[in-house]
Amino acid sequence: RIVGYCGGRSLGGRCFSEEWDLEAHRMQGPVKVASGEPAEASTVRFDTGCQWFTAQDPTFVEELRGWCAQGVAAPLRSPRVGRWTLEGRFEAIPQGDLPQLFAGVGGMARIADALLEAVGRDSMTFAVARHFASNPLTGRYSCRIEIDAACSHLSFIGGNLPQKSESMVLEEEFDYVVLAQGLAAKQPRMVEFESAPAQQVVEFLRDNVRYQTLMLLTMVFRRPLPLHFEICRPDPSTGIGLVVRASSKPGLEHRVFETWTVCASAALAREFALPKAKNDGLRALEGAFFRTFGVAAFKKHLVTSHGTPFGLLWPHGQPVRRLPEGRKAVFSPEARVGACADYCGGPPCVE
Repeated sequence: RIVGYCGGRSLGGRCFSEEWDLEAHRMQGPVKVASGEPAEASTVRFDTGCQWFTAQDPTFVEELRGWCAQGVAAPLRSPRVGRWTLEGRFEAIPQGDLPQLFAGVGGMARIADALLEAVGRDSMTFAVARHFASNPLTGRYSCRIEIDAACSHLSFIGGNLPQKSESMVLEEEFDYVVLAQGLAAKQPRMVEFESAPAQQVVEFLRDNVRYQTLMLLTMVFRRPLPLHFEICRPDPSTGIGLVVRASSKPGLEHRVFETWTVCASAALAREFALPKAKNDGLRALEGAFFRTFGVAAFKKHLVTSHGTPFGLLWPHGQPVRRLPEGRKAVFSPEARVGACADYCGGPPCVE
């Protein structure tokens, strides 16, 4: 059995409405990093805007084959990837220089759902926990969880535990513990394990994770834009960090609408990071998109747009420092404790 340590965000939660028959965008994807050299682990990469990824680590490649066989993942067909110059020109990376790119068919939710079904939903418990006890005879874990007495999602803003909560001990015992590193992700610093190897995972995760403020905007058009790329990195001075034609992913190619995901540059995201600045920030990001790519004439074809509620502190650390036994910080086979977080497997693709 597996206990999932949830940072107050529902598993499978979607960030944008499906009212327009759009992809249900997910802000995070599952990451699996096998033991090996840090350079090897960093070849597993997910990006927030489009959630495409590469696979070179042998263990992950084998896992990916299973996903493709199930029809939940597929390669991107000849994606056009490159940068946008300040002179208004797209400079593509030659196809021969690109690693093969993959994405979830119809979105990353399909992959996550397949993983859940493989493990068995009845074999998992999702909880906000503070303390994990260890059974010395079986090596299994039991946990004390916090119940939100206020039943308000606002209690979790900033990664904090609820202001009003009560503690209870679950009667079940678990074989594995997965720490889900969510928004601002302060919970792992508050988790305690009686097992020393398990506690080391928490300590190494805390010491290595970093944060970057992200602001994203998804724009939907009823007509295709004359932009001949799928993934593009403009100059950061434009206020844009990354642009992705999200509707070009596998399973979404024949939708009626064209969808673009726009990530703000780090500087723009920091400038409008406070909740009260949200609307101004999204308007600035939308204006930067039309201005940078010279597509202001298509603004009349904009059907809808959705953005992150405010600048999010998103974890993108690379916790590859070795545990004493040569284990990775993100997973300890001995302790049967692991951590999953955005960009744990590699550098951020936004900037």
